[in-house]
Amino acid sequence: MFPQLINLSCNAAFRSLEIARGSVTFPLPQYTYQIKGLLSTIKSPTFSEIILILSEREVYFSLWPPRALLREMYGVKGFRLAYCLEAPEELRVLHFPQLASKIAAEAMRGTLGFLPCSPSVFSRTVTGYDRSVDERLVV
Repeated sequence: MFPQLINLSCNAAFRSLEIARGSVTFPLPQYTYQIKGLLSTIKSPTFSEIILILSEREVYFSLWPPRALLREMYGVKGFRLAYCLEAPEELRVLHFPQLASKIAAEAMRGTLGFLPCSPSVFSRTVTGYDRSVDERLVV
């Protein structure tokens, strides 16, 4: 039995959907069902982009989601695609060129030709500091 789907149809200002690769912990067929179900509930006229979040370790895995799944997702709801590397500053600087090169190569091969434009690639710096465990914040 699949978990109940989230319904995004009431959010009229929904612009982008961020999906972290590390958050996918169930089998691909179930994931495909979940993501396509989620996309089918988006009714916002402003929705335009899916952002795939990768850690520095995930840069070297094969393209994710698989091309076939991306094509199925696009068939449910059109979108632009973006890849975002989230990593600490020193790792972000080290691994971002590899991610950008990998996505550019996929675009050149035409494997993502069903998309309206080539995927964009950007990065965000994250820190390891967790305020929830900082003793000074306890009142």
